[in-house]
Amino acid sequence: MSNANALILALPQPILLVGQDDRIVGVNAAAEQLLGMTCDGLPYITALRQPAVLDAVEATLKDQDARTTTYLGTDGARETTFEVTVRSAVLSGGTVVVLSFQDLTALEQA
Repeated sequence: MSNANALILALPQPILLVGQDDRIVGVNAAAEQLLGMTCDGLPYITALRQPAVLDAVEATLKDQDARTTTYLGTDGARETTFEVTVRSAVLSGGTVVVLSFQDLTALEQA
């Protein structure tokens, strides 16, 4: 296990790492629960499936600029809203795109 994977596994919020080969190279349990699938090694387009998030990842893979977008999901019968921060990070194995999801559902429903 890499240091990056050990770190994201310890974080409570959903985190994904996308490599330059367009595949998920790191994911924690919170992200897999949010996405509803085991997604380590999958192409990110298979796991994320929302145009705004896909566009943000694709653009950050190309230019390394940080972006923020929204991920909409469901948690049982209720709709959920997450702010997704998309950033580039340089690791020992190369550059990855880091996606961090912050749950805004309570704020959106207030």
